Amino acid sequence: MAASRIIGLDVGGTQVKGGWIGTGELPTPDPAALEPRTRAIDTALERGVDDLLDRLVVFANELGFDGRLGVGVPGVFDARTGELQRSANMHALEGLRLEDALRQRLGSRAEAVVLDNDANAAAFGEQWLGAGTDVDDLILLTLGTGVGGGVVLDGEVFRGPGGRGGEIGHLVVRARDTDAPEEEGLRCGCGAYGCLERVVSATAAMRRARAAGRPAALAGLARRARGGSRAAAP
Repeated sequence: MAASRIIGLDVGGTQVKGGWIGTGELPTPDPAALEPRTRAIDTALERGVDDLLDRLVVFANELGFDGRLGVGVPGVFDARTGELQRSANMHALEGLRLEDALRQRLGSRAEAVVLDNDANAAAFGEQWLGAGTDVDDLILLTLGTGVGGGVVLDGEVFRGPGGRGGEIGHLVVRARDTDAPEEEGLRCGCGAYGCLERVVSATAAMRRARAAGRPAALAGLARRARGGSRAAAP
């Protein structure tokens, strides 16, 4: 029986967000109809990789999986093998062929399982249904545990050498003073110092708030910053 739904999972360092779209709604679904279909679970990668993969399958089934699944994961994939080569905030997943692992767990129902870098997938989606529908070139940033980047050129996702074309979050923007100690929190999970995501991500905002003795809840920080609070601003 042909699949009636396509399930999408966005795997982040803190949460996994999921939703679905009906195959009968393609190629141009109503974006307003999609928002109420989304929900989230905790990533909780500290419980182990197998636990996370098992819960992703359960989550997909709860969303109505019947054959087709797309998954976005932060990191750089080997285009030939599907191996996740590097993930600055999810090191435990490095070296895994996540598509194969999910297919094994989903069994014979897995008609189509596709994995890609999460920001690349978001950039493609934004051009398809969002703010980029009337342009051929765009850059998208995702802000969360880290900073992701997706680049679309001439209507196609730009992957660059080794799939690193959109890794904007790992541009170094805060040089280290070699005569002074490292600033706490600026050593990135990728190994570099002063990457963009160590300065402007949600994680960075909470870290700075705690260091200043202020409440670190993101919603509150954003509310105070929009209200003109210099203390809450980046």
